[in-house]
Amino acid sequence: MSDDEHSSNPPARTERAATVHVNGKQTAKYSAEFSGPLPPPSLLYEYERACLGAADRIIRMAEQEAEHRRLTETAIVRAGTEDLERGSADSKRGQIFALVIVMASIGGCVYLAINGHEWAAGALGLGPLSTVVGSFILGRRGQNSSAAGEKSA
Repeated sequence: MSDDEHSSNPPARTERAATVHVNGKQTAKYSAEFSGPLPPPSLLYEYERACLGAADRIIRMAEQEAEHRRLTETAIVRAGTEDLERGSADSKRGQIFALVIVMASIGGCVYLAINGHEWAAGALGLGPLSTVVGSFILGRRGQNSSAAGEKSA
């Protein structure tokens, strides 16, 4: 990384100083805050002066936390991808089973109709056909309502 990249994203730091006069005495109060994985270099230096090796431990801790965060995010993304792949395979399997059932039903309808059992053929064809059409309609409604729920969240 270049020096410009380092200087453009320093840890957020807020400093405040206040002077208060009480009973003729002047009291100064100074506070500083920072946010980010590491304290600013001046504070890191002070930690090191107070306890040898502290700066190295703080930096190592920030590196370990960053590595842990990356591993966790990778695991989450991988799990989501596996769920999508598994759901896609389940969906395809369901479509194949539906096709087999409908084709068998149509074959049975044709056989019954040819042998003079038109009413039985109609009843046999109506059940699986209405089930498949209904699942497509309800499936579309379920997808639309879940997509609307995701947009509002």
